[in-house]
Amino acid sequence: MDYNKKRTLVTCLVCSIIFLVIFNYDLIPLATVKLEEVKVLELKDLDGLAEDDEMLLAFTRQMLVKPSSGPYFLSKPGYYNPEYKYIVEKLRNRRNGFFIDCGAFDGEDASVTLPMEMNLNWRGILVEPAPRNFFRLRLKNRKSWILPICMSTTTNSTLVSYLDSEMHSRIIDHDRASSNSYALKTICVPFHTIARAMGVKKVDFFKLDVQGAEMAILKTIDFNRVTIDAMKIDHYKFSKEEKKEILRFMEEKGYILLNTTLFDYIYVHKRV
Repeated sequence: MDYNKKRTLVTCLVCSIIFLVIFNYDLIPLATVKLEEVKVLELKDLDGLAEDDEMLLAFTRQMLVKPSSGPYFLSKPGYYNPEYKYIVEKLRNRRNGFFIDCGAFDGEDASVTLPMEMNLNWRGILVEPAPRNFFRLRLKNRKSWILPICMSTTTNSTLVSYLDSEMHSRIIDHDRASSNSYALKTICVPFHTIARAMGVKKVDFFKLDVQGAEMAILKTIDFNRVTIDAMKIDHYKFSKEEKKEILRFMEEKGYILLNTTLFDYIYVHKRV
């Protein structure tokens, strides 16, 4: 076999491995201490692990995609979500902050964390499990880490069916997934697993937009373990009673409601 054919074969093999690792379709190679030794796990092996489980932490760290060093590649350069200025003003135009953007979509459209990166040198984690959204997100060359798996609605990891439906991507029932060609199985990891994997104990801004699972995720957070100064929580799919539950919960945790939009609640903690 000549050199060019060998190079093509190796390239195809590498691309196939990356595809499996990122999207978790069948097998997940989990690196152990020695790089030459690779343990192959099935998704079910990662289901039900506690948030501080060492194997789950190692898996989460391996799934993190490094920030881009290239120039931003945006479809609408210079356009910012109007909520961005409102939030950063409440944080006194804080520089070098850290965010967790859960439900990052394509990393640009309606994003409040993009201008935080560009204008105030913030960095953070962009959580986006939907494969098509993830591809678009990578193309934007964001300067923050990307995590292409979902956030768990419990304090354990969960094996879920996930609908890849662009802005409406979400966790769905396994029964519905069997008849939907855009559904896939993936692992969701808890909030504190993600925070610990990054060594984070303070989050300046947390955006939570997961198409209906917001309250369940909020209940998994120990606000004494990780402090969060400001939050943007999607409420669009909630009933009146569910919205009241979020408002009560956030008040109990010491947050002040700054603004209510058609889609979101915006909060800042009273200590800020």
